[in-house]
Amino acid sequence: MSQTNQTQLPQLPNYVASSKPIPQSSRSGWLTTTAATYAGVMLWFVFWQDVPTGGQAVAGGTLAIGLLPAIIALTVAAVLCHILYFMVPGLLGMKTGLPLSVVGTSTYGVTGGFLMPGLLMGLLQFGWLSVNAFFSGLLLAAPFVEGGVEKAAMSPLHLGIATVWALFAMFMGLKGIKYVGAVASFMPIIPIAILAILLFNVVSKQKEFNPADLWSMEQNTKFFSVDTLAKAAEDKIANAKSQLPEDLKVLDEFCKTNGYVGTFDEATQKEFKALEKTYLATKATSELKPATLYEKELNNPTLSKQLGVFSLIAAYVIGFFATAGAAGVGICSVVRSRMAVQLGGFFGILLPTVLSGAAALIIVAGAQNIAIEAGKPELLTAYNVPGLFDLLLPQPLFGTTLTLGSACMFLLAVAAFPSACFCTLIAADSIKTSFPEINPWASCGVGVAAAIALVLTGLAGQASDVFTVIGASFGPICGAMAADYILSGFKWAGPRAGFNAAGWLSWLVGFIVGGATLVVTKFLGQTMPFEIPCPPLSAFIVGFVLYIVFASMGLQSKKLNMPQRIDVQTK
Repeated sequence: MSQTNQTQLPQLPNYVASSKPIPQSSRSGWLTTTAATYAGVMLWFVFWQDVPTGGQAVAGGTLAIGLLPAIIALTVAAVLCHILYFMVPGLLGMKTGLPLSVVGTSTYGVTGGFLMPGLLMGLLQFGWLSVNAFFSGLLLAAPFVEGGVEKAAMSPLHLGIATVWALFAMFMGLKGIKYVGAVASFMPIIPIAILAILLFNVVSKQKEFNPADLWSMEQNTKFFSVDTLAKAAEDKIANAKSQLPEDLKVLDEFCKTNGYVGTFDEATQKEFKALEKTYLATKATSELKPATLYEKELNNPTLSKQLGVFSLIAAYVIGFFATAGAAGVGICSVVRSRMAVQLGGFFGILLPTVLSGAAALIIVAGAQNIAIEAGKPELLTAYNVPGLFDLLLPQPLFGTTLTLGSACMFLLAVAAFPSACFCTLIAADSIKTSFPEINPWASCGVGVAAAIALVLTGLAGQASDVFTVIGASFGPICGAMAADYILSGFKWAGPRAGFNAAGWLSWLVGFIVGGATLVVTKFLGQTMPFEIPCPPLSAFIVGFVLYIVFASMGLQSKKLNMPQRIDVQTK
C-alpha cells in the first residue's frame, strides 16, 4: 500500500472505508433486478389509484381538460422520472458497485453523507410504511363497512388492521424476508390482472368521455365548491337568485329541505311544480351554470389550464418516484452495463408508470357513464380507482354480500405487503450502516411506532402531502448528484471530506422551494403569494443549478482517496 493511501485512509469513516464494491462477476441481468424492482414500485396501487386526482381535491382532477392531455402529461412525467431522477443514480451504482450511503459522500461529504442521503433514505422508509399500512388496511376494511372505502377510512376496523399490518411487516422484514422475497417477484401480476379486468369492464361499456359532464350544476355546487371556477359560478347564481321573486326563493329552500313528500295538498304541489319549472328555466337561460362555464374552458383551454394539469400530474408522479430514483444507486449496483441501466429503467419505470397511470385514467373516465346510468353520480367525485370497485365489479362472490370488487381490494392489499416488509429492511440496513451499535429491532421498533402514529392520526392518508415532502427532500438530492456527476466528467467523483458545502446549500434551498407551498397552505393555512410550478421538479432544477454555482465558487470540499474502488468505465 502506498504512503499516500496510508495517510488518506484514516480520513475515511468506517462506513466508507469498510464498504466493498460488488464485483462484475457477482452481478446479474437487468430484468430480474432493476426492472423487476421498479415495476413492483410503479405498479403499487397506492401510486396509480390517485393518478386521476393528482392527489388533490380539485374539480375534474387530472382529467380536467380531457383524457388525452392527461395521458400525454403522465407520459412526460414518466420520461422526466427516468431521465432526470433515475439515470444518474443508476449509472453511479452500476459504475461503482457501491451503496447510496457511500456514493452520496461525493455530493455531501463523508461527514454530511452520514446523514444524507443514506440515513434520510432509511428514515423515510417508515413514512412509506405508514402509507402502505394506511391504504392496505383501508382496502381490507372497506368490504366490511357499509359505505365502502369512503366510510371505512379512519374507522376502528381500518386503524386496527393498519396497525397489525405495520407490526407484521416489521417482523417479516427483519426475520422472514427470505420468504417474502421468494414470492415478491410474482406480486406485480396481481395489479396488472386487476387493471386489465377493470379496463375490459369500462371499455366494453365505454361512451365518449366528456369532462364537462362531471360538472353538472348539482355535483359542482355540492362537491366542488372549493374550486375557483365553481365558486365564481355559484356566486353568480346566488346573485341571480337574489333578483328572483320571493316565492321562488321560498321554493328553492323548500326543495332543498323537504322535497315533494305530501306535506301539501295536490293543488299546492302543482303550484310548486310550476314555480320550479320557471325557476329552473331562469337558471338554464342565465348562462350562469358552472357546467356552461366549464364547457367554454374545455373547448378552448388556456395555456395556464394546460400547464396546471401537467403540473398536477408531474408533481404527483415525481413526488412519488423521487426516493426510488435516488435508490437507483443500490438497485443498479448489481447490473453490468449502461445498457442494462437503460433497459431496466425503461421496462421498470417508464413503461409501468405510463401503463398503470393511463389505465387508471381510462377506468375513471369510463366509469363516468356507468355511474350516471347506475344513478350514483356522487361516485364520480372521488375520481380514485378503489372508490369505484363496487360500481365496476358488483358481482357477488359465492352467494355472499362480498363482491368481486371486494376480492380485488383484498388482492391489491396482499400484493402490497412485500413492499411494506422491504421498507422495514431498507430502513434497518440504513440505520445499521450509520449506527452499527444499535440493535435493528430497537431502531425499527421506534420507526414503526412513528409510522403507526402517522396512521392513527390520518396523516399517512394524505398521500399527496407525503409525496410532496419526499419530492422536496429528494428532488434537490437527485439534482445535485446529477450536477456533481457531470462536473466530474460523467463519473463518480469519490468521497469528499467533511461536509461538502456545495451539496448541502443546494439541498437546503431546493428543499425550501419544493416544500414551501405545502408549509404555507397546509400547515400555516395561508395563501401562497406566488405559485411554484411543479414543486418536486422545481426542487430538482434548483439543486442542479445551485450545485454547479456553488462548485464554481470553490465550495466543494477536497476529494479523499478510496483504494477499494473498482469503477466501471463506460461511454
